[in-house]
Formats: sequence, C-alpha cells, structure tokens
Amino acid sequence: MARRGCGEGAIRRRADGRWEASVTLGMQRKSLYGKTHAEVTKKLTAAQRDFEQGQFIGDARQTVAQYLMSWLETKRPPQVKPHTWAIYDSYVRMQIAPVIGNVRLSQLSGQHVQQVVTKALGRGLSPSTVSEVYGVLRQALKQAVWLGLALRDVTDQIDRPRRAAKRSDSSLRSPSIRLRCSSTWRSRRGWG
Repeated sequence: MARRGCGEGAIRRRADGRWEASVTLGMQRKSLYGKTHAEVTKKLTAAQRDFEQGQFIGDARQTVAQYLMSWLETKRPPQVKPHTWAIYDSYVRMQIAPVIGNVRLSQLSGQHVQQVVTKALGRGLSPSTVSEVYGVLRQALKQAVWLGLALRDVTDQIDRPRRAAKRSDSSLRSPSIRLRCSSTWRSRRGWG
C-alpha cells in the first residue's frame, strides 16, 4: 500500500480491533472510527470533501454555552484588559447563555441571535448595551467559524441593533439662543 501524502490523513488499526482515521481539517484534528478499513476510508474522504465544500465538521454536540465558556478562557488577560474581560463574561453569563446556551452550535440560526437581542431589549437594557452584547456574540461566532466549529457566522443574518442617536448641545438649543450666542461672541471679537 502506498504511503499517504501530507494533509491526506492517516489510517491505523487500534488495539481494540477498530480502525481509526485521523486528519487535520483547518485548525482542528479530527478522528474517525469504523469496523473496517474500507468504512474508515469512506468516512475520511467524506470528511475531507465536506471540509473543502465548507460544510460543518466540528463537534456536533457542543452547545453555544460550552463554546462561549471556552472562548472566554482564550480572551482572559493579557489578551484583553481585565475590565473588558469582565464585561464579556457578564454579557455571556447574563444575556447570551440563558437565552441560547442550550442550543447546539451546529444548529444555531439567525433566529436564535434575534432572540438574544429581543430579550435583552425586553429586560430594559439600553440599545447601546444591546449592541455591545450583539458585538460580543458576533466576535465569538466569527472565531468559531475560523476554527471550523461552525459553518457560518449567523449574526450576519440579522441587522445589528442600533445605538441611540446622541444629541449634541447645539442641537438642544433653540435657533434664537444660538444666534444670540454667536452675536455675543462676534461683538466680543469686534466683528459685529
């Protein structure tokens, strides 16, 4: 039998009699098991084909809460400032995980993300805070896609929550007050 090339995976017989194929797909090492060599070879080629087509290849049983907790561990200081990490942690534990934490990462949809946004607004959070919660979830899911744990970033399927528009001091004043202020300023400068 010819030796396999780099990136093609490896097939071996285990001590318990089963066959194991292992291959690196993206950034993740994946092991596949079967009773026969042919069965494992078929699973290996199917996994490689799915990966090339961009289909999900991560752990199908991992929930959103499990992934977010491991993601938080990668964001610990010195990766981010301690205060930033504390904010990420509170958003994950109090806003995201209670709503969609039990959903499998492979089954997460835009509808679930919309539930997070809607329930956060329903709890009385400001639009600015809800936008930050959405941003944390989006950042985590982008990394899940990059690691090959999710097929796509489902936060792209909904519109980002809008922040409340800020009003400047000049917009709060009436036009006559602005005119008086500018005329006073001009007279002090000797222009008016």
